[in-house]
Amino acid sequence: MKVQINPKYSVAKEYIDSIPAIFDLEGQTIDKRRNVLKAFDTQWGKWIVKRYRKPSSFQRFVYTFIRKPKSERAFLYATKLVSLGIDSPEPIADIQVKEGSLFAYGYFVCEMTPDPCVIHYLEDEPDFDRKLAHEVAKFIAETHQKGVRHGDLNLTNIMFRPEGDKWHFSYIDTNRCRFRGKPLDLGESLKDLRRVTHVKPLYDYIITEYSKVRGLDAQSTLSLAHKRLQRFERWESLKKWYKRHFKSHGASSQSKKKA
Repeated sequence: MKVQINPKYSVAKEYIDSIPAIFDLEGQTIDKRRNVLKAFDTQWGKWIVKRYRKPSSFQRFVYTFIRKPKSERAFLYATKLVSLGIDSPEPIADIQVKEGSLFAYGYFVCEMTPDPCVIHYLEDEPDFDRKLAHEVAKFIAETHQKGVRHGDLNLTNIMFRPEGDKWHFSYIDTNRCRFRGKPLDLGESLKDLRRVTHVKPLYDYIITEYSKVRGLDAQSTLSLAHKRLQRFERWESLKKWYKRHFKSHGASSQSKKKA
């Protein structure tokens, strides 16, 4: 087992080391659709522990010898975001468990934030808050100007809280971040923004406000964003069709063989 710990939490090393053993027995489950997300009430505060699902055999090889696993990237990237002045819940630890000689499971541990995600305050409202949407667009623009692409930029991964007449924002799910060292160009920015929301009026508003913050022509940026989004949605639809068709075909073939 490989463990990396935030020096601030070195006193909790023994407990952190025990997390893989207690994970299925303790904690409150928040989500288990793809990865398992749990909340733990510890003597050092409330923690979130995310266990990423076990990768395929090929991915296990890659994560052992070629690429950092998701848990390690989440740990390192959250730290780097904070160093750039972009808030994210404080990372506590990265835990990597092997089976045999290959990587099997990764656990990312961070402080629990009491802040809600912004999606429920924008997408769930038929007449969304323009001021809040503007501030979200501004936060994303400032992130891109600092050379950071989130990689899974949607409103469930942006947390917020009011501070006076403004809002404070932070990012979660940071393992897909990319750090360019210079402001993102328009193409890469729109690639990051294409997942931000599926609500068209809200999407158009965020792109328009984003353009203004970065000093871009709003109309031409919005037009290009629509083209990029349509291309992306066609590709996603094709992938879903492919998986649905070939998975069902594979499952039926296996059933016939067994019969």
